[in-house]
Amino acid sequence: ETLRGVGVDTVFVLAGHGLGGKGVDVAATSRDLLCEMKRFGLSTGYAGPFLGFSGLTVAMSALRGIQAVCLFSRTTPNLEEPESPDPEAARTLLDKLSEILKIRLDTSKLGQPSERSTPTVGYL
Repeated sequence: ETLRGVGVDTVFVLAGHGLGGKGVDVAATSRDLLCEMKRFGLSTGYAGPFLGFSGLTVAMSALRGIQAVCLFSRTTPNLEEPESPDPEAARTLLDKLSEILKIRLDTSKLGQPSERSTPTVGYL
């Protein structure tokens, strides 16, 4: 409701999926929006359940009459450290978002160590 209240008509959700390989795939709330995204070289690339926060965000947007696009960056899961980020997949995803929205995003620091020396959240 908040998004509609401030005039948002389209939501972009950024996610990763562990199918291996490289590239960005897309899901959208309408065929027209999906066709528009295909102009940027995107394809659905995956058939199966759409789960987690990204699935919830897209579904809730659609239920409230807001268009939604989910961009999935392909990544190869690190089985030893499943929460380990994939800077190259993140860069690929942000570069595609930048192209779609015609904005400039600086991704040069992705993958560099954080300035923070200790984690702020520990494991229970």
